[in-house]
Amino acid sequence: GSDHMILIGLDRDRPDLYQRINARVTQMIADGLIDEVAGLLEKGFSPALRSMQALGYKETIRFLNGQGTPEELETEIQKKTRNFAKRQMTWWRSFNGINWFFPADTGGSCSDVITFCCNKLAI
Repeated sequence: GSDHMILIGLDRDRPDLYQRINARVTQMIADGLIDEVAGLLEKGFSPALRSMQALGYKETIRFLNGQGTPEELETEIQKKTRNFAKRQMTWWRSFNGINWFFPADTGGSCSDVITFCCNKLAI
C-alpha cells in the first residue's frame, strides 16, 4: 500500500537552478555538442528522428543549417531548458504527498532526507 512508499522531491531556489542550467548548457557546448550533432547528421541520422528533436539537438541542427550565431544557440538552449525545468516542477507539484527537500539549505547534504525516511519507516 501507499504506507510503504515515500515520495521525495529535491528542489532548489529558482535563481540557483537557472544559473546551474545556464552553466550546464555552456559546458555541453564547450564539450562538443555541435560536433556531436554534426557527426550524427553526417552518419545519416535524419533530423526528423524523434531523438534528434531532443532539447539541444533540435536547436543545434537549426544552427548547423545556418540559422543563428553560436551565442544565439547557447541562449536558446538555455532558455528552452529553463522553460522545460519550470514545466517539470509544475507537473511534480501537482502530486499530493511529495515530501520536498532543499539540499542546498544543508550544504548539498541529503542527511535530512535520510533521517526523514528512517523516521517514516521507523528504522
